[in-house]
Amino acid sequence: MGGFFMFLLTAGAFAAAVLRRYSISILLIAMALGCLDSELHAPPQLPTEFSQHSYCFSGVTTEVRRFEPTQTLIVKIDSCNGHAIRPFRVKVSVPSSVPTVDERWRIHFPAKLDNIEYDPDLPDEIDYNSSLRRSGVIGQALVSPDSLRIIQPEPGLLNTIRRQHEKITLLIAASALTDKTQGFLNAALTGDRSMLTAETREIFSITGLSHILALSGLHVGIIALIISLVLLPLRLTGLNNLRTILTIILLWMFAIMTGLSPSVVRAVIMASVLLISAMLQRVRAPFNSLCLAALLILLFTPQAIYSIGFQLSFLAVISILLFAEKINPFSRRNAIAYTFAAYPAVTLAALLGTGIVSAYYFNILPVYALPVNFISALLLPLILGGGIVLLSANAAGLQWLWLADCVDSLYSIILSASTFASTLPGAVADGILLHPFTIAAWFVTLAAFAIWLYRRRPAGLAATIMLSVFTVFITASFRCNADPGAELYIPRTGRHTSVIIRHDNTLVFATTARNHETGDIIDSYTQKYRLFMLKRGIDSIRPLPAHCHSGLFSRHDNLLTFRTHSGRLTESSADSLLTILMVYDKSHVSDCDRHISYALVCNGFRGDIRDLAAEIRPDTILLSADLNRRRHDRYRQELTEADIPHRSLRNTPFSIILKPIH
Repeated sequence: MGGFFMFLLTAGAFAAAVLRRYSISILLIAMALGCLDSELHAPPQLPTEFSQHSYCFSGVTTEVRRFEPTQTLIVKIDSCNGHAIRPFRVKVSVPSSVPTVDERWRIHFPAKLDNIEYDPDLPDEIDYNSSLRRSGVIGQALVSPDSLRIIQPEPGLLNTIRRQHEKITLLIAASALTDKTQGFLNAALTGDRSMLTAETREIFSITGLSHILALSGLHVGIIALIISLVLLPLRLTGLNNLRTILTIILLWMFAIMTGLSPSVVRAVIMASVLLISAMLQRVRAPFNSLCLAALLILLFTPQAIYSIGFQLSFLAVISILLFAEKINPFSRRNAIAYTFAAYPAVTLAALLGTGIVSAYYFNILPVYALPVNFISALLLPLILGGGIVLLSANAAGLQWLWLADCVDSLYSIILSASTFASTLPGAVADGILLHPFTIAAWFVTLAAFAIWLYRRRPAGLAATIMLSVFTVFITASFRCNADPGAELYIPRTGRHTSVIIRHDNTLVFATTARNHETGDIIDSYTQKYRLFMLKRGIDSIRPLPAHCHSGLFSRHDNLLTFRTHSGRLTESSADSLLTILMVYDKSHVSDCDRHISYALVCNGFRGDIRDLAAEIRPDTILLSADLNRRRHDRYRQELTEADIPHRSLRNTPFSIILKPIH
């Protein structure tokens, strides 16, 4: 398909050139080259045999995520059974924190590799692997800690620079800073947010400060300023060009050390162009620098265009370049007032471009983002600058406790302000569901607003107002309502089995988990099925009582009963009933006197599967995903040999749509 599009674009470019439409021809050639670049950088397909048999793989860890007590590794595999192969990237899950694996180390492990595909248990389920697929990760594996071997640090200059963030993390952990400040400083200097508490992340998300936890142009700008101040003696001695070159080199080392994320690379490219143009005494063109950054990033990583970080980073810069100066109420002639007003102006300009996109992806919109971001913009340079000086002093063996106290105090101001803002009424507008048409209408409105700001013509203002009304109308008109009836799902989880029921705008579940685990299950489901609930107008999910009865379904201990047409649920309507018996010990079978549609065999059942089938005579036996693998395979084999209808839920989702028939 890609080759066909390239042929069409090339033919169109040739035709445009013949017709002397050279600008159109150049545009079509650029698009054809973009398609070619995407094809060349497309990740390979995972060989089928890798998922059928276990092989010994060798590769280099490019990313490590630790979630105690587990580790998730992104590994670039380049060897299979000792033979070199075309490199590809996979996600490796290690259910233990030991052995501890660091980035840019070579590891060996035996595993079967599965495709990293989107296979949801519920519609609109949050896809945690979507970002990995967009970045070129094509497989996944579960590796036992005992079989994982750490070989050695991977040689090479880039790998050595990348591993320096581990030393910075150790310096931060050994400093006199408080735990909260350590977590923030580690995220701001290395991009590693594992030291941040979940509470801090939640507060920053509610108040619109999440961007200061993720490395971006703001951090690069502050780092560049600090480097320039440190190298100021070179300028005073007439070596300003050397100062510029060293600044560029150090900025690129910072980008490599933090993992070359699109937002950091974009900022470093723009900073490099800015510094080089100043050194060569050329006129600065920020939009040209931004386009160059986009071109270089997409040239080497075309899939970055699908990254949320890439989109938000470039939208923020475009908005700042377009609007920040125009919405500043002071002119440059009033330097002090202009500089002070630039902070909220830049923040507001960035929000104009990124706020609606962020709301589209994350379904929330912070209400007090502007004042909180103004405070953080004032204090963040002092925190990062003080933190870098403090870490440098610690590395030299100096313990400047007074500086640690200053950095702690400055960060506590940001944290206290964001905490206070998060407790205010209406701190965040959540449950936002936007249609792509709304996004398109918003940016058309911004374009009209920009035209009016630069030309100040009444027609531009009128167009902006009309487009704003149209955008509000589209947003208000878009509604997602739940279909009548019910949906029944059985998610694939390894620790327990749950049956989730959606009835109109309510969501309930029956589970085999213990009572004290119910709260964790609710939190997990609320996050995982957030979009599912939002699109159906569901506010919360709750456990189903052991004995309950509603118009469409009922539960009696481990027996779930559903009616499939209108009318009261009575014994006389048995032919219209669908029943699910959750079997997790022998006692749950003896009291069942109804016809069973599905017998859901869960972890905890130790009986003979054929005796169970003979005793309750279900239409189908479901083998849940939480069954021990050996027992699951044995049950499956016995059911197959006895020709008993069954279905495994280990690898395939299970769902039933129940709609009343009137």
